[in-house]
Amino acid sequence: MKPIRLTMEAFGAFAEKQEVDFTRFKGIFLISGPTGSGKTTIFDAMTFALYGELPGTRVTTGIKSDYTGPDKLCRVIFEFSIGGNSYKIERHPPQERNKAKGEGTTNDDEQVEFYRLKDEEWKPETGTKTVINKKINELVKLTQDEFSRIILLPQGEFQKFLEADTKEKSTILEKVFPIEVFSRIAWNAKEKAKKAFRADRYLKDQLKELQEKFCLDRYAEDLKTLDAELSLIREEKTKLDDERISLAQRIADEKHLLNDIIEHEKLVEKRDKALQDKPKIEEQKKIIRRAELASPLKSLLDALKVLQADYRQEETKKTELKSRLDAATGSYQKAEEQLKHTLDKLTKNLEEQEDLKEYFQS
Repeated sequence: MKPIRLTMEAFGAFAEKQEVDFTRFKGIFLISGPTGSGKTTIFDAMTFALYGELPGTRVTTGIKSDYTGPDKLCRVIFEFSIGGNSYKIERHPPQERNKAKGEGTTNDDEQVEFYRLKDEEWKPETGTKTVINKKINELVKLTQDEFSRIILLPQGEFQKFLEADTKEKSTILEKVFPIEVFSRIAWNAKEKAKKAFRADRYLKDQLKELQEKFCLDRYAEDLKTLDAELSLIREEKTKLDDERISLAQRIADEKHLLNDIIEHEKLVEKRDKALQDKPKIEEQKKIIRRAELASPLKSLLDALKVLQADYRQEETKKTELKSRLDAATGSYQKAEEQLKHTLDKLTKNLEEQEDLKEYFQS
């Protein structure tokens, strides 16, 4: 707070109107004078204007100058600036004054008016005396006792501030100096540290749980076993494919032979039809020939049946092996996907932990 102008009228030692223009003084200045000249009255007037009270234990009932009568109005007008804004307070103590009309006197209660300078004009702040006093206290950020001990420091009163306990000093200094922003920063930093600690502990617990749940060595052994089984299945599949090709070739050869036999049978039938008019002996010869031809045909048919049975057996075996191969391949893919998911999750958790470590280190 910076004082600008103080006007006193019928106040304390000053019967007449007195005005102190603080803008005339540059830098540090001294208020001096003989005892009783009114030095303390200047500080009393400033305190009274701000709080409606006097420093110490003195009361305001006798604050009006003893050198004036009820025809003179006692009042204090104090102009000051805070944070680049200018304010003015006019306060009247309880006093006896002449009636405005008629004869005699009347007693007035304390009155206060509070103004703020806006656009080069004093704008009044509305409200009751209690409301205005509260606005002034919030603006100055000091109680009357704190203002007296810190700002005025009259007659060694600073010693009281020095002798105050730590808690009381802290409370006073927090009001004088705006440290709220630093308190909020400290509180936010503390809360962030708590959250980061909890997050770090949670990630460590999650990592430990994952390590216990998923043993990479065990999965490596399982994968090695699956690879070996898959290699055997692939070898067996290759062998079955070769056998299938060989069997198919044999069946194809037998089919060609069967077709040749059928064609030969047709030719024989045609020839027999052409010899229907020949003697019975020719017919007998034909029967004999057919018997001779049927003998190797029967052997071929029997062999074909055996081959077909072998083929069906090989097909069944191939189907079973394919089912086993599909099941093994599915198990391998599932294990591979599960391992990849686990590794990705572990990698993400480790990256988040590294980010947190970098955040705390920074």
